[in-house]
Amino acid sequence: MNSEVADGVAEDFRSALVDLTLNSRYEISNLTVIARENTEHAYAISESLKSHIKQTSPQKKLPAFYVLDSVVKNVGTPYTIFLSRGLYTTFMEAYALVDVNVRRKMDEMLKTWKEPVPGALDSRPVFPRDVTSPIENALIKARTSALQAHNEYLQSQRQQQPRPHLISRLYEKLGMACTQCGRRFEFDEVGKKKKADHMDWHFKVHQRMREAEKNGQHRSLYVDELDWIKSREVEGDEVATAAAGVNGKGVASSSVDSKPELLYLPVPDDPDLASSHCPICKEKFETKWLYNADEFVWMDAKKIGDRIFHASCYAEATKDLSSLLKRNTPEPVLGKRKAEDDQQAMRAKIKTEPIY
Repeated sequence: MNSEVADGVAEDFRSALVDLTLNSRYEISNLTVIARENTEHAYAISESLKSHIKQTSPQKKLPAFYVLDSVVKNVGTPYTIFLSRGLYTTFMEAYALVDVNVRRKMDEMLKTWKEPVPGALDSRPVFPRDVTSPIENALIKARTSALQAHNEYLQSQRQQQPRPHLISRLYEKLGMACTQCGRRFEFDEVGKKKKADHMDWHFKVHQRMREAEKNGQHRSLYVDELDWIKSREVEGDEVATAAAGVNGKGVASSSVDSKPELLYLPVPDDPDLASSHCPICKEKFETKWLYNADEFVWMDAKKIGDRIFHASCYAEATKDLSSLLKRNTPEPVLGKRKAEDDQQAMRAKIKTEPIY
């Protein structure tokens, strides 16, 4: 007769557990009251609760554990005795099936089982130490094994597999990419200023390209790999300095001592001037793309007045002219007068005799 009553109570308790799908404090309290009023059937109720935790879906395991936690803390003995039997298996099997958030809640619950019930006169923990220690040790071992497996996973060939979802993390703190080159800038004031300067740079480059196309000069070649690796991006004032040269007169030199000054002039936009020759040697100017100036230039060119010369030709011509002028320059009057005085002094020293 008692077994039939116990089975009936256990079945009613199990039916109430099946309806428990959420962490409802009201339903958990009702199940705790049923367990308190039927302590004589504590064994049957405990077995029914453990069976439900084992068979229910992972989403419903946490509410069932909350029922177990409420019963052992609010009712205590004899449920702590019956539920401690096989608690290791019940806890660890459920722990292996639930997600990370539920595991965190179960860890917090296990921690309270190692301590006395708050406000209770009994200073003993909810479950004895020999019941909770195996569970705690198993969890520590499982976490260590998971960490080692994670390290092995990172060192395996799977590390070489593409993970597109990680790319977005590289640009979380950066703004939208530049539509022309893909460069990104931060959201702060410094980043906004750099982005504005960068867009101005694109505008100037495109403007120079359009002007070059109008003059029949167009460069649409990509640099090779070695040049790209050695290149360094400069912005703002650095670009202007590189284009104008160190002294601002179209002279590009890396240092004062290392290399001689490189003279050049931008290719004129006027087609007539673009086809002109050096007035001295009558040869055309060498057209070359200068990376520092970021435009086509005439190398070894120098503008004197309205005419353009080869710098070397002009230097040679002016050198010869100065030498010629130096040779044809008459002696100053003071020097001539001194020479005449010297000649008179020499005549005074010579002894002269009359000729008979």
